[in-house]
Amino acid sequence: MIALLSIGIGFINILPIPALDGGQVLLVTIEGVCGKPIKPGTMQTLQVTGFVITIGILAGGYGSVDRLA
Repeated sequence: MIALLSIGIGFINILPIPALDGGQVLLVTIEGVCGKPIKPGTMQTLQVTGFVITIGILAGGYGSVDRLA
């Protein structure tokens, strides 16, 4: 059961959502392709949006985890 939870957390972490590790990889890739850094204001907006998406995913999954217990 703990292994499944760990795999689930790892999967969510690699999603290309800016607040997560997968999002950081995506942003660095975009910077590399464009050849210039992303503006700090844009980066902040992306991070906040990613955080809201992450909280939404966690809130949506709460009922599923609650039913397992």
